[in-house]
Amino acid sequence: MNIKRLRRHWDALGKIDPLWANLTNDDKRGGKWDAEEFFLTGEQEIDEFDEVWGVDIAPSMIELANRYNRHPGTCRYYLNDRSDLERFDDGSFDFIYSNIVLQHMRPKDQRRYLAELVRVLAPGGIFVFQLPSAPLPLSEPKGLGQRLKRRVKAITPSLVLVPYRRLRREVVGLGRPRMDMWGLPEHEVRQYLASQGAQVLSVTPDQMAFGWSGFRYVVGR
Repeated sequence: MNIKRLRRHWDALGKIDPLWANLTNDDKRGGKWDAEEFFLTGEQEIDEFDEVWGVDIAPSMIELANRYNRHPGTCRYYLNDRSDLERFDDGSFDFIYSNIVLQHMRPKDQRRYLAELVRVLAPGGIFVFQLPSAPLPLSEPKGLGQRLKRRVKAITPSLVLVPYRRLRREVVGLGRPRMDMWGLPEHEVRQYLASQGAQVLSVTPDQMAFGWSGFRYVVGR
């Protein structure tokens, strides 16, 4: 999914069920998040900051964020539907935090944004982000039909399966927003960050991406 399609899907999610799209608890789907309860989950993450800038790709998400914003003097939101962060100068931010965001971008866009986020990190600053690594093994399907379906997928050549899946997503899912999930292996993330002049300070296991193994990275410059 390229940046333009990513924007379209997430803008639609922002109109349909925005709070759940940001924090996908199973029991909160369908507008079941209470706004007060939702925002309490983030208080600990921002208590220590004098000024916070939020960036999102979807106009509907930015509109809702501004509607809920109780601290407009210190909390600002910016729409960015580009494949870069050109609007922000080098070394602009002392602390950068990304959680359950990069996982919805294709790997090439993940790398591009990682490079951009390192670029806008101030010397001596800290960049914390979460990223899936690999899908977890699927449980054994129940029923003959499901087992046959998995077997067919297993023996179908990727040259056939990949285009089929892409076509099916675009045609069957036409008009319906979706959340794609992508990941990068830990060693690739480490190597890429090093190539951008960043220093990996710590890596810890993370399970924020349902159905995936993943890691939380702390990076410095």
